[in-house]
Amino acid sequence: MIKNFQKNQAGATLILAILTMAAITAVAVAISVLILNEVITTRGITYSVKSFYSAEAATEQALWKVRDVQLSGGTIEDAEAVIDGMNGTLEDSRVSWERTAIHKKESISLNLVQDESVFLNVYDEGGLVPGIFRIEDCPLIANVEATWSGWDPALGFSDQTYKQYPVACDTDYTITQPVGHNQNKFSFQLRAFDNSVVDKEFIIKTVAGVPIEIPSEIQIISTGEYPKGGAYSAAQAIQVNFPWLLPISGVYSYVLFSDSELNKD
Repeated sequence: MIKNFQKNQAGATLILAILTMAAITAVAVAISVLILNEVITTRGITYSVKSFYSAEAATEQALWKVRDVQLSGGTIEDAEAVIDGMNGTLEDSRVSWERTAIHKKESISLNLVQDESVFLNVYDEGGLVPGIFRIEDCPLIANVEATWSGWDPALGFSDQTYKQYPVACDTDYTITQPVGHNQNKFSFQLRAFDNSVVDKEFIIKTVAGVPIEIPSEIQIISTGEYPKGGAYSAAQAIQVNFPWLLPISGVYSYVLFSDSELNKD
């Protein structure tokens, strides 16, 4: 009787030990999974930061190259050719980047809050004369006020300014040509007048209705990757849009801030 009791007690102890080991193992596995996830997350953050700075470096280099092309008298096509499709590496080729550049658009998307304005250079490098503008993808009234004048980097702005308000949607408006000024280049100010303007398309055509691609800005998309070609690599992208030709309304070389009133002499 005593022997049977001892055997039963030994069996219960064994079962208890097995259950205890199983519980400890389960806790250890759970903690290991948490630690592993933390390691992966931390590594992902580190990789993302490095890939972001890689994309930023690519963008800064592209801006410098565009400026170099401008100073040397090159064209917007020259700038695009220099920066488009370029790639580079850092840190023993573990950090990489790629770039694409776009300088012409068939239309400019307008997304403006009320009273906000956007300034656009409108011209054609092939010699087409802008003669018509229109706004599409909107209700009957686009809530846009359009103001324009002729301009040229050498001559500056024309003294003649023209305005159209309201701008009806899907309607052609003639671009009045300034007298005694460059007939091919215009500076447009588009302002959201009564309400916000969302996803409206600004289009330029010749008088004959030939669409003119608007080369008023360069778009650079830089994508950084770290580690290059790795199974767990991270990628970050930066997009930059900026005007090609200056001067243009709304863009200044410097800005003055003052706590008191400023008087212009």
